[in-house]
Amino acid sequence: MKRSTNLTKNTAFRQLVFGVACAAAVLWGCTYCARPVSIPSPFSQCLARFPSHSNWPDTLHCFLADTSAGLSISDTLLKTVLDSAQFECLHFGTGEPLFFAQARFPFVEGQTACILQTEEFWFGKLNLLIFDLRKQKCLAVTELSHFYGGDGGQTASEAWLFRKKTPPLLFVKRADHWLTVSNTSGEPEEHLHQSGQLFQWDATQFRVIANPDSLPFLKRYQMHRKW
Repeated sequence: MKRSTNLTKNTAFRQLVFGVACAAAVLWGCTYCARPVSIPSPFSQCLARFPSHSNWPDTLHCFLADTSAGLSISDTLLKTVLDSAQFECLHFGTGEPLFFAQARFPFVEGQTACILQTEEFWFGKLNLLIFDLRKQKCLAVTELSHFYGGDGGQTASEAWLFRKKTPPLLFVKRADHWLTVSNTSGEPEEHLHQSGQLFQWDATQFRVIANPDSLPFLKRYQMHRKW
């Protein structure tokens, strides 16, 4: 009789332990399921598309690549971090542009820079996007390089970014190339005009500054594009 009573007690105890274990498992499962899932913000998603290049040289020569370069990035994602005016700066408005995220690198304190290439028919652009990391917003879109035109004439630009200057400097060189027909020989004559501007970063944008060495700059910094 005593043995039977002990068996009954042991069975009841095991059932109690099993019940407590089941309840704990259910409670843990509910808690786990209710745990919020971390979803990256559009800002983080956009920056993640740009490959990081923290060890690039102090001076960057920026020009359009001969072939597509970088990771494809959608206009939908870009529009989540750019305002309408900034987005319009990225393309010529002549067709369906394709965007390629080329690079991301530290800029000044609290800011990061991204290089974005645009392809539109046979035209192209290269833009520098400066982001404020704390505010998670784009401060400025600055054109680094472009190519536009047809058989009669073309315009192009390239830039040199001096990253380690305080504040950073940007030299943009522009070339206009066109053909005319000689009044005397009737043969085509080629023309090429080059000019340059120096910019300085001013907290939220690049501003044009005087360049006393404008002629030496034009001679020293030669464009990748050949006419």
